[in-house]
Amino acid sequence: QKRATIHQRLFYNSGLLFPAMGAIVVSLMREGAKTVAKDKADVLTQAYASLETLLERSKYVAGDTLTIADLSIVATLTSAKPLVPIAENRFPKISEWFARVQALPYFEEANQVGLRKFEEWIKSMLA
Repeated sequence: QKRATIHQRLFYNSGLLFPAMGAIVVSLMREGAKTVAKDKADVLTQAYASLETLLERSKYVAGDTLTIADLSIVATLTSAKPLVPIAENRFPKISEWFARVQALPYFEEANQVGLRKFEEWIKSMLA
């Protein structure tokens, strides 16, 4: 049952969260958009709402222990945040979960180095 929950969360990431973020990136790259389109931002915000609901049940996305699903989703979420920020007041469970994952000793090295480069690219595209 635990493995099925982890798989479901991984499918949530690959089937909903990542494509919602990816649609925005594609519009910047291929279409030359200089802003995030409202309809695309709304889809990503709906994906955030789904994640918020998942986190109302447990400390991590697939239960009360860290799993690969958390690591997968946090990588996507950190890339999505510069495009459509996550309002802490609207998504408090995501904010709490994100703080827990960010506190991991390997988070900086594993995620932030590449994220900084991605954020710089996003800023240059939206400038």
